[in-house]
Amino acid sequence: MISRSSPSRFPDELSRQLATAWEDVEYAVTIVALDGRITYANPACTELYGHTLDELTALRFETLFATKADAIFTESDEHSTPRTRQTEVLAVRKDGARFNAHIANSPVLDDAGGLAGHIVIHRDITAEIQARDLLRISAETQSKGANESAAIVKLGWIANSSLNVGEVYDQLAVELRRLVTFDRISVWAVDAQNSSATAVYVRGNDLPGSRLGGSIPVENSIMQTLVLSRSAVVYGDSEKSPRDSYGSAANEVGLKSMLAVPLIANDLVVAIMVLRSRKTDAYSDQDLALVRRAGMQTAGAIANSGLYETVRQEAEHRQGLAEIGRVVSSSPRIEDVYDRFADEVRELIPCDRFAVSVTDGQHGTYVSAYTSGIDVPELRPGAATLSGSLSRRVTRQRAGIMTFLESESQAADQSPGLLSAYRAGLRSLISVPLISMNEVIGIMHVSSTAPQAYTERDLTLAERIASQASGAMANSQLYCWLSTEMGRKVNGDFELISRAL
Repeated sequence: MISRSSPSRFPDELSRQLATAWEDVEYAVTIVALDGRITYANPACTELYGHTLDELTALRFETLFATKADAIFTESDEHSTPRTRQTEVLAVRKDGARFNAHIANSPVLDDAGGLAGHIVIHRDITAEIQARDLLRISAETQSKGANESAAIVKLGWIANSSLNVGEVYDQLAVELRRLVTFDRISVWAVDAQNSSATAVYVRGNDLPGSRLGGSIPVENSIMQTLVLSRSAVVYGDSEKSPRDSYGSAANEVGLKSMLAVPLIANDLVVAIMVLRSRKTDAYSDQDLALVRRAGMQTAGAIANSGLYETVRQEAEHRQGLAEIGRVVSSSPRIEDVYDRFADEVRELIPCDRFAVSVTDGQHGTYVSAYTSGIDVPELRPGAATLSGSLSRRVTRQRAGIMTFLESESQAADQSPGLLSAYRAGLRSLISVPLISMNEVIGIMHVSSTAPQAYTERDLTLAERIASQASGAMANSQLYCWLSTEMGRKVNGDFELISRAL
């Protein structure tokens, strides 16, 4: 009920006069009795709602709306004062179609000053609301666009603000998240030959096979598409993305959507930025445009800061290698400098275990000459056979090997020595040959308890260290041999002299 008072009608003469007055107006008008019945509707109202006059006058007022409109009516109790009220509601036409309506109620009083009924004006404001929404969206878009532009500018400022690459990437990720949502972000440095991509920054959901420092081949992967096309790539469902090892791993951990953009500096693809989301179809064309702008803004600065970091690291490596050269050359017996040698290696390649073994290719054996750090009982100093060992593989390949131990069974499948290493807590290993005069004279091992601890750069650096130390080790072996032979000769000469006397 609209009112708690008893139902009533307009006085006949007043009703007739009002009805006549509203016949030709453009707005829809209804006269509503106190009990909520429609007693009159003008032609504009029948056109607006699609009902005939008879149909309208058979309806209650509230049936014209999908939302309540009672608030516009004034209660006729002793405490109320009739006054004009208006509101916006969702109206319903005869065919079920809905539209936005503005309704205004003007209460009509009888001769005694009591409330006789209501005159309600109806107006279709759908177009006005749409226009209003467009203005709001436009304003929001402009504001968002301004915020996005500011964020893009800030990205450039961040990229140029620090020479610490790690800090730059962290801040870039924070700002980028203000523009686009993601569950994982990674930046992959592409080598000059476009043969491999190395993860130089990773935040978010773990993705086996693409952890920080890990490398993946560019050929036959999504990386190759990005490098060759030099344009961004979006996939809304990992099930439909390229089935390379990188994409398969993402699908296995529930990362559905991917947005990847190449970072181009000096007309070269220097890196690739990849965003991933657990949501299907997470990235729109607008997101793609934003990330592409972010990539364009920061590529040069990232390349420059990355170059700086590379140069700085190379300088540190050269200094460390020079120090290693001085250490291993400081004594004709390398056994005397193993501890200092191990300390210098740890400065360049952090490790939890360091070991050097001496090989005897002629007899197929090796001797663990030195170990420091985590103890592996089965790999303590002493002679052992090369057969079936990691040292045998290194000796045959005459090249370094990087090994990641992920399970006991995997370690056991490779060699008993690796099984022992796994049980001792080691998870990442680098083994490189010590080569002198084109012969493998030993093996250097660095090991870490951290999974996926080493990269191809670490392997290359370990090979450089081994090359630096090989000469000194060969000289030490020669010194030991010469010392032994000289002792034998002196002893022999002494025996001859003794006999002569």
